[in-house]
Amino acid sequence: MTPVKMLLALLVTVSSLVVVSGSTAQAAPAPCVVTYQSAAGGAIPANPAPGSFGYNFFDIVVPDARIVADVDFSMDVTVPNGAEVSFRLVTPEAVNAGTQGPLAMASGGLTTGPLNAAYTFDDEATTAWSGASPPAGRYKPFTPLTALETKPAAGTWRLHVGNTNASPGTLRSFSITLTFTTCDTDGDGIEDRVDNCPVANADQADLDADAFGNACDVDVDGDLVLDDVDGCATTAGRTATGCPSATRTAALARRRNRLVTTVASTVAGCRADAEVTVWRKKKGRDARIVLASTDTRGKASTRAPRRAGRYYVTVASSYAAGQAECGAARSRVVKVRRR
Repeated sequence: MTPVKMLLALLVTVSSLVVVSGSTAQAAPAPCVVTYQSAAGGAIPANPAPGSFGYNFFDIVVPDARIVADVDFSMDVTVPNGAEVSFRLVTPEAVNAGTQGPLAMASGGLTTGPLNAAYTFDDEATTAWSGASPPAGRYKPFTPLTALETKPAAGTWRLHVGNTNASPGTLRSFSITLTFTTCDTDGDGIEDRVDNCPVANADQADLDADAFGNACDVDVDGDLVLDDVDGCATTAGRTATGCPSATRTAALARRRNRLVTTVASTVAGCRADAEVTVWRKKKGRDARIVLASTDTRGKASTRAPRRAGRYYVTVASSYAAGQAECGAARSRVVKVRRR
């Protein structure tokens, strides 16, 4: 896409893009990033004995079988002062196998102070998890969440919470945000990485081959005239109307007592309804004899003048709506005998 074309695209907001689909059913949208929320929180049990952990786990079932490219998880939690609390996220693979090996889980953090806030664990976060009552925010986990990536998302994701305090805590909510390796945000069956338009366009039509699909291109024919003011939105033309320029020719002939004008052009609209003027050559300024319009064949017939002389016809430039900008034309001079 040219810089000018990109500028034109910025003039139209996404809300103005409209796609009219046919009867073919569209696939369900498959966004790149999806957040899944637990149905409910719950209690974090107190430790059953000094030095041990009281455990609870919280599940989220993910139906999507795509491969995970990135994982973040969030929780809103309250634990009392002096508690040592641990958080571990376990993949469906490990849940099904009943294991918690190093490749099956990631440790969000371990804290030794009171917690009463919402936290997000993200490998891309810039702040490391603090061990003593960290404020609400986004933190880099103790162990990278990358261990949970490159695996199918489908199944039960489990958050293990351990509490060494003699008093219980509460997990108010828990969610995971998964970024997938493949996605089809607009549900048109074309993956986002190769989709030429962020709204549904299964045919991927791109008239001007600018890698910007017709369904969301503000200048479909690539002539730098916005479609909403382009008289020929699907035919490129660097004119005021956005239509291409078309040449035409004019010929004048005497047929018995008639003068017949023929306007020729490769564009039908430039032949029909053309405004033609018959002129007589004379010293000084030529005399305008008659004004006429052509029929659908490009023909115009007028009564031959009584006066002998040299005659010619001109065709004014015009606009054939939705077809072309039609150029002006002038015929050769024809000698006409007295009628």
